Amino acid sequence: MQGEHGEPKDFIRFALGRRIEHVVWFTTFIVLAVTGLPQKFHNTGWARDFILLLGGIEMVRVIHRTTAAIMILAFVYHLVYGIYYLFVKRGRFETLPDLKDVQDVITNIKYFFGLSRERPRFGRYSYVEKFDYWAVFWGMAIMAGSGLVLWFPSLVTRVLPGTFVPISKAAHSDEALLAVLAIVLWHMYNAHFNPRIFPINRTIFTGRISQERLIEEHPLEYEGLVEKGEAQEAELEEDMEAQLSWGTIVLSGLSGLVVISLIGSLLVTSFRSGAPEVEPPPTRVAMGAVLPPTLTPTPTPPPTPTPEVTPTPTPGPTTAGEPVVAGPRPVVIPHPVEGREDCLMCHAAGGMLPYPADHEDLPVSTCLVCHTTEGEGTPPAGVRHALEGRDDCLMCHHLDLLPESHQVSEFSSEECLLCHSVGEGATVEGGEAGGGVSFGGVVQPLLEANCGTCHADMAMGGLQVTEYAALMAGGQSGSAVSGGSPEESLIVTKMEEEHPVVLSEEDLQALVDWIAAGAQDN
Repeated sequence: MQGEHGEPKDFIRFALGRRIEHVVWFTTFIVLAVTGLPQKFHNTGWARDFILLLGGIEMVRVIHRTTAAIMILAFVYHLVYGIYYLFVKRGRFETLPDLKDVQDVITNIKYFFGLSRERPRFGRYSYVEKFDYWAVFWGMAIMAGSGLVLWFPSLVTRVLPGTFVPISKAAHSDEALLAVLAIVLWHMYNAHFNPRIFPINRTIFTGRISQERLIEEHPLEYEGLVEKGEAQEAELEEDMEAQLSWGTIVLSGLSGLVVISLIGSLLVTSFRSGAPEVEPPPTRVAMGAVLPPTLTPTPTPPPTPTPEVTPTPTPGPTTAGEPVVAGPRPVVIPHPVEGREDCLMCHAAGGMLPYPADHEDLPVSTCLVCHTTEGEGTPPAGVRHALEGRDDCLMCHHLDLLPESHQVSEFSSEECLLCHSVGEGATVEGGEAGGGVSFGGVVQPLLEANCGTCHADMAMGGLQVTEYAALMAGGQSGSAVSGGSPEESLIVTKMEEEHPVVLSEEDLQALVDWIAAGAQDN
């Protein structure tokens, strides 16, 4: 097609709307890859340095998930526009694969191997471009689906089995790596690095393609335009697409609002349901109640005399100068209070272990009226390695893999050390164990971290290793632990042979030491 002065004419190949979409897609893809791959390879030095450069793992996750939400919105917009283009504008579905694409693949293979001198003749889109287009659909299905499972694990596991979480993690991680490799090795070569186009194909940015390239790369499309005398069709199409109808704008906007509202609702619900709700026993008596000054009890003689326990005033925090009435023996706090005086740090309404509903209006100053530290229980499990150099606990102990009670929005690495610290029974650098290796402090955490995917809820082979009783019961292959005899313990011999998961030397030694000491539930 010639211009006014006989020079070759450029054709408009991509309208403004499609070019903007492409910018959104490749920008969000790059951000997701840059923030996702360091999480996949978090145990490498470059990944740790990059995560710290971005502000830590929590900041990386915020960036990653925000960008993912934008990409999902872009995908929803594309679906809405596609429906509008096909059924309202009566456009042609030119990206749909057909029999000619199969013939083009065969012809191209023959051409590459020198079996034919004829190259395939493509229309508006070749089979390579169609593959690129539809790859986005299955990629979004896998990545968005598995990503939402990892984002809201506590909600998903209310409906689906818990095994969906590790499955989704593997799918999300592997598909992400596949997508990055496909973009770098496949799409970038075909779109930019091909010798006929190198160093860059500007068409997707300018929207224009030269007559020479159109004839070479899409001869059937060019011949169709010339034959039908529709050389201006591409320009008219851009004008139509650039001036999107109000119907498209409204449908896209509503769809975007629906997706944003859905993600927001899931996010809020997930934060509120980060810890299991604790229902107060039906016979519980609130012991922080204040007796009104005008209350005058009226004794009613019982039909038969029965012994009664008369509550006696107990000194303690008071409200408005009134005494707090004590009832039964206060509930024992299962950990030392020193350093944890702010009870709401963990026991707020949205905290790790929220207080019961009947505590809502009670101030922190009244906690020790009803709860005592007398005979306090065992502190939380000690950290089984030195903390130096591992201050970012969430680097390894990802938020979505922590116990459900710890999966709250405000939870951070700093709060881990409120309850957990290197102490008795915790393995420190060099493999030494203070006070011996304990099951609760050392063995159980390492089995949960390394073996929990297959031998927790799934109980593969009938073996469940994250609970002491289940571990000692063994599985289909027999007893897993023989107290005092590591060499006769199947769990040790399996680790010394070929096994899908191999414990580190430090962890294996800790397991052996625990079994050698009698495999006690300590």
